[in-house]
Amino acid sequence: MRNGLWLSLLLSFALAGQCKVFGQISNAPGSGGQSGGGSGGGGMGMPMPNNPNPLPGVTLPIMPTPFSPPQVVALRANDVVVFGGDSLTYLGGLPGGWIDSFNTQVQSRLPGQNISVIASGVGGNTAAMLDGRLDSTVLNHNPTVVVIFIGINDVRTAALKPDGTRDLSKYVASVQDMINKCKANAGVRSIVLMTPMAIGDLYDGQSTWDSTIDAMEQDLSDLALSNGVGLSDLRRVIIQGEPKFNPQDKPWGIFMDQSLLHPTALGDQILTGTEMMSFGL
Repeated sequence: MRNGLWLSLLLSFALAGQCKVFGQISNAPGSGGQSGGGSGGGGMGMPMPNNPNPLPGVTLPIMPTPFSPPQVVALRANDVVVFGGDSLTYLGGLPGGWIDSFNTQVQSRLPGQNISVIASGVGGNTAAMLDGRLDSTVLNHNPTVVVIFIGINDVRTAALKPDGTRDLSKYVASVQDMINKCKANAGVRSIVLMTPMAIGDLYDGQSTWDSTIDAMEQDLSDLALSNGVGLSDLRRVIIQGEPKFNPQDKPWGIFMDQSLLHPTALGDQILTGTEMMSFGL
């Protein structure tokens, strides 16, 4: 199933969003400072094709050793999954967004399990901001699974150190505090950290922000290991996909839109597919 999912995801890449294997996905408008949410329903998802290359004349791009995010959590009946984050999470919870599409797949693949998927995203949030509202806007939903997807605003706002790199110590402390709060909540069974996506589409190492994003990815990996929580490494997926699906090394328009911060329709598919694999769907 996981190999088939990767081939289906690659097919969606090859068709540049014309074949949406994870459901209809559209670019949502900017979020401002609002929060958004979507709860589990009985939506019908598009089935994964049995033939990974069903359209004549389409050649699948093949990655030599594709990074397949490992499953880090398994859903159970009556689970409540809450995604806490910034504008990427807010937009993802709108109709057609990546969290909404993930929810469609959950309901399609696990019918009758009464699983709810909720997006708690606020545009512009940093890790400290999310930590400050965690009790009132994430844990208040009585989640059994909490996904923390935060950091891209910290990448841009973290203080500079004397050597010119960004100081992520406050970011790490805020994420650790959120992990502690989730662990202290008796209802939370699983915690998943999502690594940041990207700022723009240039190959890794070409953007001013890449070194900070990569350092943040490593910090989150270390936090996941030291705390015994799951890691959904979206950054690995993006880095591996950049040269394959952006052969002209365009600064935006492949995975990220003109804002450089928010995903395109294809980026939404990447987000949905990564979470499907992280949840073993």
